[in-house]
Amino acid sequence: MIIYDTKDNFRLIFSYEGSIWKKVLLPCFINILSTLIIWHFKIHKNTVSFSDSGHTFMAVMVSVLLVTRFKITYNRFRESSVHLCGLMTACRELIQHMIILSRYEKSNEACAWRFEESSCALINAL
Repeated sequence: MIIYDTKDNFRLIFSYEGSIWKKVLLPCFINILSTLIIWHFKIHKNTVSFSDSGHTFMAVMVSVLLVTRFKITYNRFRESSVHLCGLMTACRELIQHMIILSRYEKSNEACAWRFEESSCALINAL
C-alpha cells in the first residue's frame, strides 16, 4: 500500500513508486534525445527539413487520439454508473429485508436501529 503525503506536491508528482513514471520515463527520454538530434542537424548542418503536410497529418492524428481517449473515458464513466446503480439496488434490497424481518418490532429502539442501520448501509456504500 502506498501512502501519499498531500503536503508536498512536488514529491507527490515526481515520485517514482506508485506512479506511471516507470512506463513513460524511457519513451520520454528517447523522444527528447531524438528531438535534440534533429534540432542539432537542422541548426548546425542545415540538412533536415520538413514539409507542411506533417502538421496536417499530426492534427488529424491528435484529433483521432483525443476522440478515442474521450470515448474510453465515457465508457469508464458508463461502466461505473452501472456498478453504482447495482450497489444502490443491493443497498435498497438489504434495507427492505431488514425492515421486513423486523416489522413486528414497534418499539422506539427498533425504529432507531432500523434508521441507524439504513443510514450506515447507504453511507458506507458511497
